[in-house]
Amino acid sequence: MTNQRNYGLATWKERNSIFVKTVSNLLLLTFLCFDITWAQGGALLWQNAKPADVNASAKNQAGINSISIPSADGKINYVNLNGGKTIINIQDAHTSLTAQQSIVNILDSLVTNYDLSLIAVEGSEGYIDTSILRTFPDKEIRKNTAAHLMEKGRMSAGEFFTIVSEKPVALYGIENNDLYKENVESFKSVIADKALCLKN
Repeated sequence: MTNQRNYGLATWKERNSIFVKTVSNLLLLTFLCFDITWAQGGALLWQNAKPADVNASAKNQAGINSISIPSADGKINYVNLNGGKTIINIQDAHTSLTAQQSIVNILDSLVTNYDLSLIAVEGSEGYIDTSILRTFPDKEIRKNTAAHLMEKGRMSAGEFFTIVSEKPVALYGIENNDLYKENVESFKSVIADKALCLKN
């Protein structure tokens, strides 16, 4: 009886493989579209960026191919030219202090050499106000306090940079808080289920 049941299921999968593949692809496309559509809550991040200067230097007008970052801190993996906006995606190893320090150096290079005016970070939504620390008069204490918070994982490289930078840079979170919290809970659930499965 068991062999007949297994045989029947195997032949059903074989007979309906096109249907199963079609449904799988439709689900994949649906989830992908949902993630892309709601990843930033529908808000355009660059609307808060400083408008481009018509008389910008030749270095800035040369385009994305002229952008370089300190080689000791990272490397450019690929360049995708699409429209007139420049978006630089820096991959972040959240738990590595060395990676956070490298990101600070990269941001400093981009602000100094390419007039970067907006930093978007994961894990929060909307404008991130760092003025409480940024306006502290003693630069050394301000930097040490921010470095301590970054070392403890309480602050990202982007937040640290906006606090210590001489040039003002806008800092925005790109998440939708409700979706972010939902995804974090889902991740915790998956990790717990994985640990349970490995135990058994």
